[in-house]
Amino acid sequence: MLRSAKWPAFRLRNVARVLASAIRSQGLEVWLEATATRFQLDEQGHLSKVTAASQSGAELEIEAEEVVIAAGAIESTRLLLLLDTQHGNRVFASQDQLGRYFCDHLSSAAAVVLPTNWVKLNETFGIRFVERGGMRDLRLEPSPSLRRQLRLAGAFAHVTAPASAESGFSALRKIYHGLERNSFVQWRTVGALSRDMGWLSQAVWWRFTKRRLLYPRHPRFELMAVIEQMPNPNNRVSLADNQHDVYGNPLAKITWHTSEEDFATFQTMQQALCNWWPYSRFAKLGRLQATPESMWRDRLHQGCDIFHPGGTTRMGRSAATGIVDANLRTFRVSNLHVVSTSTFPSGGGANPTFMLMAFALRAANGLASQLERRTAPSIPSMRSTRAT
Repeated sequence: MLRSAKWPAFRLRNVARVLASAIRSQGLEVWLEATATRFQLDEQGHLSKVTAASQSGAELEIEAEEVVIAAGAIESTRLLLLLDTQHGNRVFASQDQLGRYFCDHLSSAAAVVLPTNWVKLNETFGIRFVERGGMRDLRLEPSPSLRRQLRLAGAFAHVTAPASAESGFSALRKIYHGLERNSFVQWRTVGALSRDMGWLSQAVWWRFTKRRLLYPRHPRFELMAVIEQMPNPNNRVSLADNQHDVYGNPLAKITWHTSEEDFATFQTMQQALCNWWPYSRFAKLGRLQATPESMWRDRLHQGCDIFHPGGTTRMGRSAATGIVDANLRTFRVSNLHVVSTSTFPSGGGANPTFMLMAFALRAANGLASQLERRTAPSIPSMRSTRAT
């Protein structure tokens, strides 16, 4: 089945910028260069104090009724491992769930698309510019019934045209990414774009006339397959034995391998695509030449993505099967939440950002309701009395 995946406008990809007025209106304090280094638990096992340090030697101590760790999948896991280590491995280590099941998306070219009409192919699969500066691209996904039939994990495919590092296409992408991060554009990037003015003038025409992104010159079209990696307890994030940060705390160590199960998932997806394409509406745009197994195996073996990590503080029904519950609250420390893709027990076919935002909003609403109940004035109970 086809899906038109949405990309937000560049100006909307920095959440702090989008929510700047809301953040200011709430009177929040934001401390930069303050790295969490120590965690203190009280006698009831609640997180009572977090100490953050800066490289200048200054320290900040935070005490709060509720604490949320939202530091990215790998760093959030490292902080929980650090908390456990600082308390004699008595918090999370007993269940041996923390840090395990590290997973990510795996991707490789499933086939080369040999175009019969490269312009139509570009128009069909090139990124489409939509209202308010957003973008959409066309993705091919197995239907739920086909996934059940093939016992296939989450996956999708899309047509890409890789560009050389010095092309105008790559330079323009770097400029947009720089604008997204509010960073300066390097002159050599501008120079690379200026040397490809012929492509740039065509790209501008495509942008405003066809409302499509023009692929780089002489493109090699590839049908990229992206698959969900199956959870594996041996893939994990742990604390390094001999590598430490500037505060003396151990860095994260990642043990991550692709498995034969992952290779089988990719092969199933590749075969499904190659069997379906000749009978689809896209067959008139070009034919597929399947990527040799040795090439995509080598690509998957390298890890290849590392953009959407998950699994290491996974949700479960109890402390025996996970680190957090469905509301992202940790089982072992009742006033600690983890807002991260590391809480997802498995990956989806697509990017996890919006799913994480949905869970974050649910966790925030739950915390807000809980804190409101604590501060609400109590109403005296009324007893019925009988005169005697």
